[in-house]
Amino acid sequence: MPQEHHYFKIGVPEWFKYVAVITTLFPTIMVFSAATVGIPQSMGYYGISANDVQFGMLVFYAVVVGYTPLGSNFFSRLPPVTYLWISVLLQALALYGAYQAKSLEFLLVMRFFNAIFNTGINNICLDILFRKLKTPNAREIGYGFFYGMILSAVVLCGLLGAYSFENQDVNSFYRFVIFSFLPGPIMLTFILRNKPLVPFKLIRLSKMGWTDFVLLSVVMISVGYVLIYGQELGWYDHPHIIWATVIFVIFLVLELFRLLNLENPYINLSIFKSANFRFGILLLIILYFIRGGFNLTLTYYFEILESPVLETNELLLFNVLGILIGCVASTYMLIKKINIRLIWIGGFITMFLYYGLMSFRFSLNASVEDFIILLVIQGIGQGLLMNPIIEFYISAVPARLSASSATFGVMMRYVFFATSLSFISYTQIHSIAEHQQQLTQNFNSVNVHYQNYLNQMKIHFENQGILAGKSEILANSSLRKVVQKELFIEYAQNYYQWICLLIIVTIILVILMPTINKTVVNIKNKRPFGAGF
Repeated sequence: MPQEHHYFKIGVPEWFKYVAVITTLFPTIMVFSAATVGIPQSMGYYGISANDVQFGMLVFYAVVVGYTPLGSNFFSRLPPVTYLWISVLLQALALYGAYQAKSLEFLLVMRFFNAIFNTGINNICLDILFRKLKTPNAREIGYGFFYGMILSAVVLCGLLGAYSFENQDVNSFYRFVIFSFLPGPIMLTFILRNKPLVPFKLIRLSKMGWTDFVLLSVVMISVGYVLIYGQELGWYDHPHIIWATVIFVIFLVLELFRLLNLENPYINLSIFKSANFRFGILLLIILYFIRGGFNLTLTYYFEILESPVLETNELLLFNVLGILIGCVASTYMLIKKINIRLIWIGGFITMFLYYGLMSFRFSLNASVEDFIILLVIQGIGQGLLMNPIIEFYISAVPARLSASSATFGVMMRYVFFATSLSFISYTQIHSIAEHQQQLTQNFNSVNVHYQNYLNQMKIHFENQGILAGKSEILANSSLRKVVQKELFIEYAQNYYQWICLLIIVTIILVILMPTINKTVVNIKNKRPFGAGF
């Protein structure tokens, strides 16, 4: 393993090294904001649907998952400063292309290249940063910082994007993201040695990992397409979903064939021999289903309470505060070697408190400010769970398989992030339709609640000088809107109660799992996977 002097020139202050690396790393989160900025704003700017926005985000994520090993091979064989500037300049061009995109197809191509060049920058920064963190405690802090950034990224990116789109200054948004890349690489140019990690020699492209990149990217993108557009297109009644599934199966089989027959596969399937690795992945999947439920809270804020996008994103900074508290607490407990079973139980209890209390707080007359404490609680739960779960399943396999375990973990995060989006969409549509049908069957003039509301709205519109016929139409429209909101609230309450049940079952599994204590969390020779973003 190359030592630190292979990177930095002699005499560079330690604090300046960290500032330069973090300044270079942080803008990569801003690139993700270009793909995850508020759905209504992106729909309006690009003229695309909500599913298109989500699919663009998944394309970005899928390519990052597939490209990271290939990017690491390029990075290790090229001078770091040269590779960094190639990635930065090409990233700027791809961002400019995304800004100028006039069609969904071109936007998705730009997201594809955004992901590739973003991964190149990530690989350099993470490799430099974690080679400097030599002691176990320092690496624990590094892990906590890294995953704290990931968890906070969605909120921070949403705030930046909301501010830009709220002021209809999209040009400034993209210009800020592009120019934010310059300070860090400029600093690194003056303090890094421009020397490859390994001596340069010609190597066959087939050994660089490009085949795995192509196969896995297609697998990830196709499964994302099915999950995002399946409900909209009627699942397997539509040829696009059928073809996407066929492509997914073919490329997955080809990739599995490679993994089973290559001497040094992209993912060594021996990782599945570890019971604790399998259990850690199961906890990760459960965590992503639980975290996915938070989307209903955001929908409630924006669509039911009709809270302004910018103000709501500013309020979500309290969620970031909770994340920071949770990450600091989990990092401290890992350093102090507190039983990881207790950390998980504490994290899941915190999430139970959030979803349990939130299920009783849904109301048509609430204010977003009423949920500040709950936002902090939800953030603490995320911070307590994410880092310990990932460190556990990475530590559950031998050191030589840690890269494979990290890679597979990120793939599962992608798949079940997309699955949670699809699951919520599917259950929401069917649940609301079922309740609406029941309501329609029982709805008549005897329904005092709705009839009184209808009469009140008629009087309200007539007092504003609107003719009786028009006021009745407006009153009925207002009633339908209120009914839709009440149906959503009922669905969200039921969904959160199911999440609480899932959390209880998970806590019982954590308590009863006999092999947890056999795994000692040890990240001495490991670093976060670059696809974490």
